[in-house]
Amino acid sequence: MSELSLAALIKSTDLRTRQQMLTVVVWNRFVKLYIEHLHYANCHAGPRALVGLLRQTIWLINARRECGAVVRRCTHCFRYKPRLMSQIMGNLPLDRVRISRPFRISGVDLFGPIRVSLGVRGKAALKIFVGRRGPLDRLYCDNATNFVGSSRLLQEMASDVRSTVGTYGVHHQVEFVFIPPRSPHFGGLWEAAVKSAKHLFLRAVGNALLKEDEVQTILVEVEAVLNSRPLVADSSSPNDGEAITPAHFLVGTTLAALPPGSAPPHPDDDLTHLQRWQLISAIKRRFWRDWSRDYIAGLQQRVKWTKESANLLPGTIVVIKEDNLPPQKWLLGRVTEVTHGSDGKVRVALVKTKQGVYKRSVHHLAPLPIN
Repeated sequence: MSELSLAALIKSTDLRTRQQMLTVVVWNRFVKLYIEHLHYANCHAGPRALVGLLRQTIWLINARRECGAVVRRCTHCFRYKPRLMSQIMGNLPLDRVRISRPFRISGVDLFGPIRVSLGVRGKAALKIFVGRRGPLDRLYCDNATNFVGSSRLLQEMASDVRSTVGTYGVHHQVEFVFIPPRSPHFGGLWEAAVKSAKHLFLRAVGNALLKEDEVQTILVEVEAVLNSRPLVADSSSPNDGEAITPAHFLVGTTLAALPPGSAPPHPDDDLTHLQRWQLISAIKRRFWRDWSRDYIAGLQQRVKWTKESANLLPGTIVVIKEDNLPPQKWLLGRVTEVTHGSDGKVRVALVKTKQGVYKRSVHHLAPLPIN
């Protein structure tokens, strides 16, 4: 019962009943203050110890519930064991489901360091990638200083139309999309790919000190292994054919497949150019329909973060999780701005602290238990 409804109920009763109800209200408030006093005076004792201390003086019927509520409301205890927020997993981004050329929209992450015996540190990774895979429209990455600096440098060069980079930037604009800091799950797709590549590379190289061309050779072999992994669950039926891999989108078959042998003439060889174009277009549409049904539908499954939570509101006092610091040293701040997703759920927030403004995922924020 709220304080307003309780006050209205007290005013609507007779004098004797009113005095009895006021006594109950004062007693309840006194009990809560007394439990808080025991909690503070006994080194912020936990709920079980607090119940034992309370029953040495008074016997409270709902002692466990009241003592637990006092401990949960204690901000000092909360700082030592914060409860981080959680939110239901979001929907797939549009860039994951729209039809586009491979690598038109990509993600990047830092792989190194790699010990190389000879060679100059490379500074043209983006140019090499574009030359090998084609131009980019959008590049997803985290907030590492090398990515942020590269984005700023390319923007400055693109403004100078007299430079080579500026001329290229006018015709091929690359949009850098930065995920929230300290939130690798926003880039789980390419983060997992880099992790798999590092796993294969380190186990293949071991402690050997390789030359630059040897490192490139092993990286290409690792790339071939990763691009030969099935994208959907392999069927147990021998009539379903081979599983689709990323290499099918790049070269039309797996990178480890045998060359095709001589085959008898196919009846489609007598088709005209128009009929052949219509046949290929129909095959592409059928492939995309089957691909959308088998692969993209499987990505919609939420294996974690399956429950909805209340949205984080501006003005909330929170502590920011830091992986390399104990919880009692995490920064304290106030939420100044939140970002809503396509489903209306808040998953990113700006927090103002004494050291500046931080952009963090809600999974790295713990709201203080302040009413």
